[in-house]
Amino acid sequence: MECEKCVAGHPQNSITTHDGNPIPSTWEFHSQPPTEIGDLISAETSCRERHNGLTERSFWKRVMVVCVVAVVTTSFLLPSVSILTLLLLAFVTLLPISIIDYGFFANAQYECSYLGKLGVAIVRWQQGQPTSNFFELFVYDEARVLFSEHVVKKHDRRRRLEWYREDQSKLFELFAEYTWLDFTKRTRSTRRLLHAVEQSWTAIVLEHLRNQWKDRNRIEFVLRDFGFLVVLPQSLEVCGKKTREVFKKDDIKSVKLRNGHFEIQLNDASPQTQRGRFTLRYSDLGNACVFILIVAEAIGLKVETTGGLRGFVTGDAS
Repeated sequence: MECEKCVAGHPQNSITTHDGNPIPSTWEFHSQPPTEIGDLISAETSCRERHNGLTERSFWKRVMVVCVVAVVTTSFLLPSVSILTLLLLAFVTLLPISIIDYGFFANAQYECSYLGKLGVAIVRWQQGQPTSNFFELFVYDEARVLFSEHVVKKHDRRRRLEWYREDQSKLFELFAEYTWLDFTKRTRSTRRLLHAVEQSWTAIVLEHLRNQWKDRNRIEFVLRDFGFLVVLPQSLEVCGKKTREVFKKDDIKSVKLRNGHFEIQLNDASPQTQRGRFTLRYSDLGNACVFILIVAEAIGLKVETTGGLRGFVTGDAS
């Protein structure tokens, strides 16, 4: 089944790539995005025209071109060797390479990712197969909370998004692991997708919590495995299974996010010990990015962020 030249049913100029750029005309999409994800916002594909599987005719044409180029080049470098010998040597050497190349492209695996206003869909398939091999669909309405992990170290860079239901069972997960070189185009596309999905989810939850703040002046953020972090007009409260800590706004010197941890530092915090400090892993706070935005809006506490997440909070891809 050939890929479609555009995302059918959606105006070409109304959607972009996951980082907001125009979709190249050479990109091919295997199938239409599912209606469950709503109006399409962005889409990407690893299937490009230059990646299509080679036909038998183009395969032999490539072999001939490579052989001729090899013979002409070698004849200048080794004029004493006969043309027939050079041709035979090039053919024998390059034929296995061309066969491998042909088999790779003819059986290449591709991926399309779609981000809509209501969710995300990922389609994976193999070149030449009439139906999709693998399909993932996630609709935002089915989830309650997102736990996200951002790790940026010298030899360890990864990003993980985990959505959970009301009963705390895992619903959906997106993951990308990459090196600082990051040569793989599919890895970069997955990173862009994760970034766009988290921003889309954050915008939806943020609007909901703004309305909740107007009605109740209280917002609860789920903590992984224990309790809640509660935002109140004059304080932050950490409510665990058997403990409860209250941090009054006037007593808070700073709230920082660094090295993957939130740190609430009080005015009387000791520089040598942990007294007057509370730390919490970013990945253990549900809807953590929404928390950063909501505490600034609701009670005027600005979270100092560093590293790649600072770019996310300000809206720039990291």
